[in-house]
Amino acid sequence: MSRRPQSILVQYAQEFLRAKDNDLLNVVNKFLASIGNYNVRRELRGASEAAIRKIHSTVTGIIDRVIEGKGNPHDIAHAEIFIKYQSARGQISREIADSITLILNAVGNSLNNREQMVKTARRARLFLDALVTLSKMA
Repeated sequence: MSRRPQSILVQYAQEFLRAKDNDLLNVVNKFLASIGNYNVRRELRGASEAAIRKIHSTVTGIIDRVIEGKGNPHDIAHAEIFIKYQSARGQISREIADSITLILNAVGNSLNNREQMVKTARRARLFLDALVTLSKMA
């Protein structure tokens, strides 16, 4: 059985999580410039603008609570369920759902290390802000 190729959006989410602090602006600019890439546009296609805004609002609210030290694993799990539900309803593509789930997992996996958690949560927030901007540009 062949594996499906990895989504471009998932690759960018990984890049946001791995980038050095001084490279984050370059990663953001590269991501926003990717709107000209056919595969990026294809992965964004069909996403409901209202769903993207609602996801952004819900997930960034949870991430902001994590940054403030008020988040918990239940919040992350709730966000993942919400993302999968929106994908199952056809409001967002599987690729958008996979990229957001990836960053939520990264935040959830860092909850035991406050410094790493804040760093990861800030990068997750940055990715979501760029994703909602990119989806508006598509």
